[in-house]
Amino acid sequence: MSQPPNGPSPEDSNRPEGQEQPGYGQQPGYGQQPVPAVGQPYANAAPEFTQSLSVAWQLFKHHWGVLVGAFVVWSLIIGAVSVLAYLPLIGSLAVGIDPNTGEMSGGGIVAMLLSVAIFVLVVVLVSVVMQGAITKGVLKLVDQQPVSFGDFFKPHQLGQLLILSLLLAVAMGVLYFTVIGPIVLSFFLAYATYFVVDRDLGAIDAIKASAQLAMRNVGQTIIMLLLGGLIAAAGSLLCGVGMLVTAPLSMLAMGHFYRRLTGPSAYSSAAPAPYPY
Repeated sequence: MSQPPNGPSPEDSNRPEGQEQPGYGQQPGYGQQPVPAVGQPYANAAPEFTQSLSVAWQLFKHHWGVLVGAFVVWSLIIGAVSVLAYLPLIGSLAVGIDPNTGEMSGGGIVAMLLSVAIFVLVVVLVSVVMQGAITKGVLKLVDQQPVSFGDFFKPHQLGQLLILSLLLAVAMGVLYFTVIGPIVLSFFLAYATYFVVDRDLGAIDAIKASAQLAMRNVGQTIIMLLLGGLIAAAGSLLCGVGMLVTAPLSMLAMGHFYRRLTGPSAYSSAAPAPYPY
């Protein structure tokens, strides 16, 4: 005799006493997966960057005010600091040039080089602070945590990010004339910043982890870099105003894709924003 439609299933009979069958509302929704252990990737091991880009657009639409506001303020900060850091360079040029010959003295050349070094160092330092703070805020959005405007101004792991930036700058300088070198470097270091900020890795360990992750996801990492470049190019239109949309959009997409590939960290408290949002 067949079992009645509403009778207990074999799974129900084997379930330990007191354990209830999960209700429909408890099942993960479309695009959502149960949160795995820290450091373990999500169930679908082959996420696509285009999916993360769609999620990023939805996140941007819901949080555009805080994102655009943060990028505007950071742009103003970097602009103001750049102007202040440029003043000593102008002073060194004015003082170092001999008014009679129009030539720069030896002391003037030294002062100019020192001023240039200070200018570059200050701009890089402020950029690293911005990078650490915004990356941390973006990951909080991706992890569906409450985010405030101030979260985009709380830098994290500044020392290691500075070391990472210096190593990247040296490597880019060495490989600049090879044409393909900087492109390959961008591929292997695509996730390095996220590993520093999200996993508290040192710069060297973050580079290793990023290279390994990129090699395990060659196709999607290339797609991520290509689409990121196209989005940045589109943002440069309209005198760069478009960057207020494309810059946070790119960071959200890359942050979401990174989270899908690597799984939660010690800072995560929820699954990443689902697809679709």
